[in-house]
Amino acid sequence: MQSFGDQRSPAGGQPAPIPLASRVRADKSGYRIRLDRIGYDMYYGGQGSYLYQPIPKCACTTIKTLLLQTEGLPVDANSWRRHQKEYNRFPGIDHLTIPEQLDIFEGRTNTFKFVIVRNPYNRLASSFHDKIRITQTEYIIREIKRSAVQHGIALSDPITFEEFVSVVSRQSLQEMNPHWRLQYYEGRFEVVKFDFIGRMEAMPSDLVYVLEQIRAPEALINKVNERHNMTASSSDLWETVSSEVHRQFLTTFDIDFDILHYPRSLAHPLALNYA
Repeated sequence: MQSFGDQRSPAGGQPAPIPLASRVRADKSGYRIRLDRIGYDMYYGGQGSYLYQPIPKCACTTIKTLLLQTEGLPVDANSWRRHQKEYNRFPGIDHLTIPEQLDIFEGRTNTFKFVIVRNPYNRLASSFHDKIRITQTEYIIREIKRSAVQHGIALSDPITFEEFVSVVSRQSLQEMNPHWRLQYYEGRFEVVKFDFIGRMEAMPSDLVYVLEQIRAPEALINKVNERHNMTASSSDLWETVSSEVHRQFLTTFDIDFDILHYPRSLAHPLALNYA
């Protein structure tokens, strides 16, 4: 199973807790994390035995569906509502105090914390294929057009993949839509010390490992090959991107390639995958 080094609290001591008054974190990028808000979107199940941090376009529909079934919660036929907490009723950790949340994030509890990541090339191509090319999600297209104007980028109709990459690679973290915001930030890596970081490329084995760790029913573990909200994307998309735009993408998404240990070369074709 793929896991990443130094994800647990170091032996011989615990990290100093952040003062209660310090509810906001920001790093050198200036991206601000509200500690009293991020817990709502997390999935805190098994009576506190596990914590899942979703990252859009990283198998989150499949994983949420399985977790809802594990907890005996209804699975809405509408995949959009399945993601919404007001419909799925899956608890987060926002009801806990900041010190209690930090105890979980920083490894001072027995909560199994996991996240699934994806090759940045594949994830961005999947976002374009799903939200721009296939479903033509109106609010996302408006976001792209607004950013294009701000950054002086001319768009075609329909928007091409190179134009999409050029626009999102110039957005600030605050501007970015969660479907392509850097996984390091969308996954709360600067806050949570994960016990397991799975890879889309290692599905379904990494998903089986997670389900075994959270003691999901065997019948559900046998369903890991059932894919939900699948999107297909091709390496042909990246072949349409100029070297200049490609370099801009690598610069903007550098931390995902670096921290998540993905190669910067386009060595592997993109394929049908969990969404």
